[in-house]
Amino acid sequence: MEITSNAVISLIVKSGPFARFILLLISFFSVLTVGVFIYKFRAYKAALEKNRRFYATFTKTQKLTDLQINPDRGARGTLEEIATIGLAEYNRLLETVMAHQDSTISNFFLETQFSIIKDNLEKGASEAVQKADRYLVTLAITSSTCPLLGLLGTVWGIMHAFSDIGSKGTASLNVVAPGIAEALITTVWGIGVAIPALVAYNAFANRNRSIESEAYDFSAHLLNRIKIDFFELMYKREAKRGS
Repeated sequence: MEITSNAVISLIVKSGPFARFILLLISFFSVLTVGVFIYKFRAYKAALEKNRRFYATFTKTQKLTDLQINPDRGARGTLEEIATIGLAEYNRLLETVMAHQDSTISNFFLETQFSIIKDNLEKGASEAVQKADRYLVTLAITSSTCPLLGLLGTVWGIMHAFSDIGSKGTASLNVVAPGIAEALITTVWGIGVAIPALVAYNAFANRNRSIESEAYDFSAHLLNRIKIDFFELMYKREAKRGS
């Protein structure tokens, strides 16, 4: 293993300026990939725990007006962010109705209000999905760009080898070895960085699809809760009027 490591280091040291630039560029992408992987892994793990904890609280809450929202926005999960929007819309609806409590509420008015609430909830779900997609483009760029950079280094190394053959008039191993080494090391480097980036991208993209489904399902569930709570309140209001 030590010999192999020394051989790789020797190839890098003996590479030409352009090959070193390619290797440096690929290394930069590898650092970005590691950083994004660590960030996304921690973010998904924290989001999963936040959503589980909040959904348990949400299902136990009898009335939406009793639902406790974390005042720290940065500490909220995806579902809590959507619930914040839903609760604000529900309170707005109640204020509008209470301001006209002596008037008859038309079906058109209710349909319009619920349509507005639905649109805002879906907008909140969409924003949550966009937030989850953050930095994934870095992995996509790395997985697609690094093999091409490696290929560029390969072509350059082969050109270097042929140039040495032409200048020295021989195709001995000592002449072509440096150029071939440049070609191989850049190819291996590019593919070695691209494969983990591609695997991470697909894994995180799959997780994002789950987040998207969860967000839109919760927004639909929350809209139904808003309707149920609202009509229960209106029923009690009419019953109180009748008595």
